[in-house]
Amino acid sequence: MSHKNQRMLTSILASVLLAVTLISNIFLFLMVYRNTDRRVRSEIAQRAHYSLVSIMPQIDADRFVKLTQTLDPSDPYYKEFQAYLNQVRIQLGFKYLYTTAMGPQGKLIYVVDGQEPGSEGFSALGEVTDTTEVEGWNRVQAANGEVVQESQSQQWGSLMSVYIPIRDRSGKIVGLIGADHEMTTVLNAVNSRAQFFAILIALITLGGLTAGVLAIALLRKAEAKRLLAHNQLERAYTELDLKQRELAASEALLRVLINAATESIILTDANGRVRDANTALCKQVDELLVDIVNKNIQDLKGEEFGIFRKLRDQILVSGQVEHLEREEGEKLLSYTAYAVKDADGQVEKIAFYAQDIAWRRKMERALRDSEERFRSAFESAAVGIALSDLDGKLVKVNRSFCNMLETTEKDVLGLELNAITYPEDIDNDKVFKAKLFSGEYDDYHVEKRYKGAKGKTVWGILSASMVKDDAGTPMYAIGMIQDITERKLMEVLLANAKMEAEQARAEAEFTARTDFLTGLLNRRAFLERLEGERSRELRDKKPIGLILTDIDFFKKVNDTFGHDAGDLVLKAFSECLEKNSRKYDFVGRHGGEEFLIALPETDIEIAKQVAERTRKMVEAMEVPHVEGKPPLKITASFGVAILEPDIGDSIDSAIIRADHALYRAKTSGRNKIC
Repeated sequence: MSHKNQRMLTSILASVLLAVTLISNIFLFLMVYRNTDRRVRSEIAQRAHYSLVSIMPQIDADRFVKLTQTLDPSDPYYKEFQAYLNQVRIQLGFKYLYTTAMGPQGKLIYVVDGQEPGSEGFSALGEVTDTTEVEGWNRVQAANGEVVQESQSQQWGSLMSVYIPIRDRSGKIVGLIGADHEMTTVLNAVNSRAQFFAILIALITLGGLTAGVLAIALLRKAEAKRLLAHNQLERAYTELDLKQRELAASEALLRVLINAATESIILTDANGRVRDANTALCKQVDELLVDIVNKNIQDLKGEEFGIFRKLRDQILVSGQVEHLEREEGEKLLSYTAYAVKDADGQVEKIAFYAQDIAWRRKMERALRDSEERFRSAFESAAVGIALSDLDGKLVKVNRSFCNMLETTEKDVLGLELNAITYPEDIDNDKVFKAKLFSGEYDDYHVEKRYKGAKGKTVWGILSASMVKDDAGTPMYAIGMIQDITERKLMEVLLANAKMEAEQARAEAEFTARTDFLTGLLNRRAFLERLEGERSRELRDKKPIGLILTDIDFFKKVNDTFGHDAGDLVLKAFSECLEKNSRKYDFVGRHGGEEFLIALPETDIEIAKQVAERTRKMVEAMEVPHVEGKPPLKITASFGVAILEPDIGDSIDSAIIRADHALYRAKTSGRNKIC
């Protein structure tokens, strides 16, 4: 055999030997990887289940159900995906899932190992527009969504190729969520990297047996470390779980209170990134909460956000409460910013508060007009008028009073009433004043004599009354002294002035307790009356029925026909609720398109009958809105609960139960009662 042939044969044998060695090592790698993969996936799945429950808030189940319904039933993964959702949807929030993986009309993304952007698994994303590396992860930006892929340098250590990011409130990526063939939820990349180092060593080592032994040794060492870390982590999770439960309860209560407010509230950090907002704010700016949270107000459009930006710039400089107002048609919008500071006194967060204060402006204007009329009447009155404090000293007198006594304001202010009263009338005057100041008399009329300058005696008719604040506490006494010949005329002036003041006060009280659009009790007035009813039923041990109702698809009415049509619908709906209520029931506007009905001495069955009767009336109702166009047809959903004061039941608890029942009515198809 020639030397050349020998070399060729040697090369062939070496190649075969090398190929056999490589194939055996690859086989060993696959076995180790498969077993390791199974254990790791099981462990990570358990971690993910706990972690997702801890950090992901609940979302609107209505929208989530709609999103899942966009999957194609003919897809081979459809049944697996639905089974997976049924298993975890009650426990997990999918806020980050649908905000980062979906566009406005996109589908849920589910991917398998090894897929890359642009492949079939990414078809729901649309066209890939950009790929950048952020915080060690490759972020793939597409036309209607975003996913995160583990960086290329760590590709060998991933269980899956593609993930969806989970971010904390600061926007930092704290974990990844994705899906494999079994739809297993995974959080973060594998912690025990040593397991995969063992696999790599098995691949690149020519001695298969040695590599296998080394791999097993490393795996055992990694497993021991993992178990130790697992025990330590379990203890930490237990402590963390208690804290998180307390925090979750506190945040849930705060969320209920914030969303119950009819005023708009938004919370940002010092940099302007939106951290939270209530329902009223979202309705005011016509945005979904998920579309503004974690975005900077610099990037959000609209006049409201422009004002928030201006207030933020001011408060970062002053560190104090800042306030702005602007007019919008008949509205007077008030914006206030409050700084939330850290332990060092630095602004950490900013809370913005917006409300329509047009009603207050009207009330203040009415009060100013009333005061102006009173001041004008006071100064120009032809009779003497005097104000005295609770000690009986004169604090203000008019010109006619001074002219009547032939004195000056400077000479009489600060004097006690007895000092200008004729001596023979002092005792009788004391009796009337004592009854007036004690509250036995609201006012009194008495003929008496006054001491004028130079010993002059002045006869007059004194009409005295006590002015009280809204709480009924005496503030000062007002007295009108008139000549007997002008008595009737002066009594009319005082009566008119007093009537106008009372009317202005009554109008202000009515405005403060009434919803300006529907004329129903506002939320505060409704709850005050319900508290009084609860106290009475507590004595009688009778239940109170509560119905919480909400107009179905009300936002669609506003978007389609305009807010004027929406106002007509709200008025017609409120009139229908009042018309269908019994004479001892009362109705209030809970906020937005939600209304509350209280039914004293009513059990659950009767309350549901009332709700069903009302539902049918609403369904049959027609609301004219534009001449020549068909009237609007609406429906409403109803949640019914019972307030039982005799067992310690609270109003807040009953309203929450009614809200849950309303939610069930909504999710079961709307136009129903639960």
